[in-house]
This record gives sequence, structure tokens and C-alpha cells, in this order.
Amino acid sequence: MAESSLPAEGADRDGGQRLLAEALGDVSAALSSTLELDDVLDLILNRAARVVPYVAGTVLLVKGDHAEVVRARGYGDSMLGVRFPLTKLWRRLIETGEPVVIEDTRLSPGWSVTEEARDVLSAAVVGIRADGQVIGFISLDSFETGSFTLDQARRLQAFADQAGNAIRNARLYQESQTALTAMREQRRLAQILADITAELTMQRDVDHLLNFILERVSGFVPGAAITVMLIQDGVAEVVRTTAGETAMLGKRLTIAETPTLREVVATQRPYLIGDTRAETSEWAWTEDVAWIRSNLTAPITLRGEVIGFLSLSSGEPAAFPTALFEPLETFSNQVGIAIHNARMFAESESARSAEQKERLLAEALGDVSAALSSTLELDDVLDLILDRAARVVPYVAGTVLLVKGDHAEVVRARGYGDSMLGVRLPLTKLARRLIETGEPAVIEDTRLSPDWIVTDEGKDVLSAAAVGIRADGQVIGFISLDSFETGSFTLDQARRLQALADQAGNAIRNARLYQESQTQRRQTDELLRAILPDQIAEELKANGRVRARRHEDVGVLFADIVGFTEYCDTHDPEEVLEALSIITQRFEEISERHGLEKIKTIGDSFMAAAGLISPMLNPDLQCVKAGFDMLAACRELTPMWTVRLGVHSGELIAGVLGSSKFLFDIWGDTVNTASRVESNGVPNGVSVSRTSWNRIAHACRGQSRGMVAVKGKGEMEMFTVEGLQ
Repeated sequence: MAESSLPAEGADRDGGQRLLAEALGDVSAALSSTLELDDVLDLILNRAARVVPYVAGTVLLVKGDHAEVVRARGYGDSMLGVRFPLTKLWRRLIETGEPVVIEDTRLSPGWSVTEEARDVLSAAVVGIRADGQVIGFISLDSFETGSFTLDQARRLQAFADQAGNAIRNARLYQESQTALTAMREQRRLAQILADITAELTMQRDVDHLLNFILERVSGFVPGAAITVMLIQDGVAEVVRTTAGETAMLGKRLTIAETPTLREVVATQRPYLIGDTRAETSEWAWTEDVAWIRSNLTAPITLRGEVIGFLSLSSGEPAAFPTALFEPLETFSNQVGIAIHNARMFAESESARSAEQKERLLAEALGDVSAALSSTLELDDVLDLILDRAARVVPYVAGTVLLVKGDHAEVVRARGYGDSMLGVRLPLTKLARRLIETGEPAVIEDTRLSPDWIVTDEGKDVLSAAAVGIRADGQVIGFISLDSFETGSFTLDQARRLQALADQAGNAIRNARLYQESQTQRRQTDELLRAILPDQIAEELKANGRVRARRHEDVGVLFADIVGFTEYCDTHDPEEVLEALSIITQRFEEISERHGLEKIKTIGDSFMAAAGLISPMLNPDLQCVKAGFDMLAACRELTPMWTVRLGVHSGELIAGVLGSSKFLFDIWGDTVNTASRVESNGVPNGVSVSRTSWNRIAHACRGQSRGMVAVKGKGEMEMFTVEGLQ
């Protein structure tokens, strides 16, 4: 017979199950000691020998429609990376979840013969499961026939179940580490660019501004070549560069004929070419840029229109991380405004009659920009808009409206009182014109404008200047400065107001992004506090790590449900989960009431500690009191659970494992002893060690059970606590 499937489990007649349980316990501890995937994979074949002796073996992970060898023993490196199609043998393992013994590979039609394993004659193969799915396989191989038994395959399957959980946890850790690193990098880049932006708004001269951009961005992205291009009549011209300055300055690129620039204009988003020499790259290759291997080009926008490009180049492929995209996009938008303001200032210099007027405007806009950039709180930004608008256009009444669906809502008002707040106005023809054209509007007499909406609060308004507030090329709201007299505003004033609105749009967008990030941070903090004690969570947030500590006097409580395995075998998974969730929740509530810190649940076992986070006068007594409440709670539940509880106290070590998927845990002989007391305890009772009994005897009734043989401890005296005095 070539292949054999796992039969029904038999009784443990020779004590082998106990040895297997001990070995699996040690294997589980080893696999749980790390969250690094490479370490977990190394440990699998290393510790598999504790369960089933072998001379050659492989660990394979499922990737699409094949399984790839990721670790090998007894073959050498030549086996690593070998891919096997998911044959009938593999799919049987996936579908049945049962291990397989191949007594003679030459007689097995499902065995895949490879050059590296051509001498394998027998094998034991099991599936590695995580969250109910087979994610890989362990194959222990032999160069002789009939080398493995079904009992060994069962042992290997139990080991593989441990390995599946360890691989899943390591993958989750990798994913969270990658996300956390990206979030931190993006936050760092955003802060640096925000600081540069604050300086950017103070530049008045166009030449100085362009030099400033090169200087600051070069420092922000070390090693990158920076180029600034400005657009005129569909052609982008290099006006500043840090690479090949003499050759590159003045170079002109037709946007319609340059794929990279054409894409940036179409999407108004940064465009990344990770490798200019890749077959799919749309890089416009010329001799003077042949050295460039990667490029990131961001649009410089003004009022929803691309007016130029900020281009970062490197001689190395994949030089620019995706975390750079959003902050660079925000920065390039500010560059567009800064260039516009600097140009306005320069134009004012050319006209002596308008010199003072334009200078004051540019200075006012600079002050407005600085004020709006000084806060990321949306309420503060909205307050500042109407407050600083008076620096640009004097007014007696005005509103700020934000677009919400098919209407605009008043979110700030001056000169009206609070009655105007919350008023909703449909998007009329006037509003849609502001959205479509991007041009400001002046209404000299509201009574003659068919698009002006008369409200009870604004019935006395006779003239207005209205502009759109844009962010990322879209109108997200409006500013309306109103007057109770006709003809109070000029088109020039409306254009000044439009310049302020452009600043306000970026400030509102940044404030909204900040609100979203704060919400995400609060959610992260709540999640952190759900898995760690508050004191530990605060230390982790402050320092990025938690220092392991030795605690001298801690009471440890273990609770285990008797007969839960049989319950699992006879009930649906949903019922099992619901029952376990209810009892765990009750145990958590009881632990908190008695000052115990829940450490973790292990299957149907519950572990908590007293006196760990804060010193406690008698942690053993608090554990016993909690234990009696847990027994009472179990009697009230349906089904009525039978629980064993064990208590022991002493010295232990506490700390946090992992750096993103965190586990707060305790270790030491005290923990192991408490676990032994529970496992050797009586059902529906609280058992304690001699150490704990000495500390609670004055407050409790109980009796000694005498000396009890305990695995790994020899004989130790235990007591059954019958009640409180």
C-alpha cells in the first residue's frame, strides 16, 4: 500500500501522549518566542526532530497554485526555492486536513520527483494550518522505504498546528511593522516639508524662491538631483536644476510628447518611475539623462492647473519611497502658490504706480499663509479665514461655506450672528460657475442677480464678492464677503480674495488630513490599551519599547475549563466561540473588580496576576477571592461550566514581546508552579500552594491535600480552599 491516511485516534496505552504533550509544549514555547518569520521557519525543522526523528525534510508555503520550499534539512541549499504544483496529494491534505504517510514514493502517483529529492523513498507529509486554511506543508523524508508510521504522522500534524499559528503571527507582525514604518516615515517627511513650507511663503523674489526650493529639497532628499520646470504654452522649460546645470538649464520638453509629464498633468498626482530601464518604463530617454535610473515627478499646481513640475532623479533604481508621495504633493502645491505670490510681487515692482499696493498684498498673503499654516485644527483654520480676509479685502459681513453633497453649508459667519451657522444653500448657477471656471465673482446688486439666494439671515445683503475654495484641484467650499450697500466690491478685490481662498483650501485639506490621522492615532491607542495595561501602553508609546522588569511579590491565577475539548468536538464552532467569549468576558470583569491584570487566554485557559502593575498587600488573597467569584459565575452560565483554579505567588519577570503586534506576558518558576497547581487541582475548586496558603490561612477555610506529585516539581503540598472566613 503506497499511501495511508490517519485513522481514528486510539487510546494512549504507553505514556507516549504525555511525552508528546511535553514536547509540543516546549515546541510551542520556542515558536512563540519570536515574531520574525525567518526565525519561525528555522525553528520548525529544528524542533520537528523533538516530535518525529528524521534525516531530511522540507517546509513549503503555498503561493497561488504551487507550493515553494522555504526551508530544507538534509538536502543543502539546492532545494530552497523549488516549486511544486499542487498535485492530488497536496490537495488531499488541503481538503481533508489529515496527515499522509507515503511508504514507497515509487508507488505513489501523487509524489513529485525532483532532481534534488530523487533518492527519497518514503515520507510523512502534513498540512500547516492557520485560521482554518492550509498555508503550507511539512514533509519529513527518508532515503529508505517504510520509514514513518501513522502515529508519527499524527505527532507531526500536532506540531504543524503549532507552526501554523506561529507563521500566521509572524506574518501579521511583518505586515504591521511595514505599515508602522511607512506611517512613521510619512509623518517624518510631512513634518520636514511643513517646516520648509513655512519658510517658502516668506520668499518674495522668484529667483530667490527657485534657489530656495533646490536648496531645501536637496537637503530633504539627500543624493537626489532636483529640477524645477515651468510650463508655458504646453511646453515645460527647465528653470533650475542641481544636475548638469549648464547643459540642462533652458531645456524644453513638449508635454504632449513626454509620457511622464503628460501623465502628471492628466492626474495632477506625483508619478514614479522605479527603474527607467525597465521594459514597461515610459521614461523619455536622451543622452543627457542617461544616468537617471529612477525618477519622481510632482505637479506644481495653482488653482487646479498644473503650472510646472518638481522632478527628483537618482542614479539608483527604486530610490524614492511611496511615503514621499503625499508630503511632496502637499509641498508642490505650496510651491505653486509661492511662485504665484512671488510673480505678483515681481510684477508690482515693474509698475511704479502699483508698487506699494502689490507689495502690501503680497505681504498680507504671506501673513495669511503663515497664520493658516500655524495650526492643523480645522475649527481654528475656519476661524482664521474670515479673521485674516480683512487684511486682503475690508468687509463688514461674510461667510465660509463648505460643499456637502449637492449643497453648501455655512460653517463660519461674521456680521450676522450665530443664526447664519448651519444654513444650507443649494449649488446654484453662480456656485457652479465658480466651480467650473475657477474665476471669482462680483455681484454689484444682489436684487438684480437671478442666482443670488435670499435667506432670512442675509435678506439685507445688497452686494458681494464670492470665490471658490480649492484643494487638490476641486472646489470644496466658498468664501462670500457681503455688504449692505450696492457696488461695494471690485474685481481686483475679488482676485485678492481668490488668492486668500487658495491658501485656505490647502489649510483646510491639511487640517482634514490631520483630523483623519488623529482619529487613526486614537484608534491605535485604543487598540493598544485593549491588549496592554495602561501603564505599559504609555511606556511603549513614550519610548517605543517596554523594559522587562522583575517583580518580587505577584499572585498568579490560572483557570481552566474541565471538559472543554469534548464540548468543542460535539458543538458547532459558532457555539464554541460564543460560549468561550461569554466566560472569558465574565472572568475579565471579575479580574478587574479584584485588581487582577488579565495576562492572556490560552485555548480554554485563563491567566491573571495580582500585584503586577501596582503592589498589593496580599495578592494571593485577591486571587482566591476572584477565583470564588469565577466559580459562582460559571454556575450561572448556560452551559454550567466546571472549572479548576490554581493560585501561587512569588517572584517573576514581566515584559512585552514584539514591536507592533504586542504580547504582554509573564515568565518564571512562579508562573509554572501556578499552572501546575491548577492542572493538579480539583474541579469546581480553588487550589493553592503551601506558599499561598500561609498567606491566606487567616482569612480562608480549607484543608491540605497532602503531598501531590507534580510534573517537573517532584512532590509539593497543595491545599483546597473551601471558602472565606
